[in-house]
Amino acid sequence: MAETEGLRKPAPSNNLDCLTRLNGDVERKGDFPEPSNRDGPPLPENETAAPTGIGSGSKTGYHGGGIKAFDSTERPAWATLHQYPLMEFRHFDWLRRAGVAVETITSRMPIRVAKGSVADDGCFDDAPEGAPFLVFEEAEDLVFWQPRTGALATWHGRAFALGEGAILDPLTYAFDCNLNLYANPLAWLQAGCDGCVVLDWSRAFDHLRHASRIAVSEDLLFLYRRHMKPARMPELSVLVTRKAVVA
Repeated sequence: MAETEGLRKPAPSNNLDCLTRLNGDVERKGDFPEPSNRDGPPLPENETAAPTGIGSGSKTGYHGGGIKAFDSTERPAWATLHQYPLMEFRHFDWLRRAGVAVETITSRMPIRVAKGSVADDGCFDDAPEGAPFLVFEEAEDLVFWQPRTGALATWHGRAFALGEGAILDPLTYAFDCNLNLYANPLAWLQAGCDGCVVLDWSRAFDHLRHASRIAVSEDLLFLYRRHMKPARMPELSVLVTRKAVVA
């Protein structure tokens, strides 16, 4: 952080646009507007917002539907991650002013920025004219988050949650602690990434049923109760044993 003073200088006019647009009545300070809990960072007028939610895009992706089977020839997620530019200081500063601790931001580095949209299968499609997404790395996948719309996408369709490693980590449940489930990435970041954000609730029962204790955001209670049960149960019949009658 030795060059912090240089980073705080006004950004040049040809610099990358900020992530999302704020309401016009928000007081601006310098080149980066104040964060809003509702809208996220500013989006320039010439950028279009991505569809909201995984699998809700209007565009068919080239990834194919559902979770991709493993293909040894496919490009790994970490290799794809490096094709995107690192987020700039103004993005870092927006997260900080939105209530995310500096230690949390640095622990998730590198955080990158990608432009694109959410395809019908919930995967991310690159598009130079698309909305900007923050990119987070998971064990076998990438998670894309568009702060203003809340849109979420993955690269391979394999990631069940953002921060998925916490589910099986014994330290998550140490000292009677819970696995915390958050409604969106910003709430997760504000809480120090202590828990995870479910991306695909249709897989919730299989991934969460072995968790010792779960604390869920109030906004997610309905979804949790709806999906935390088996997708189907076997049809049950009762075997009747006939006892022999003694003559």
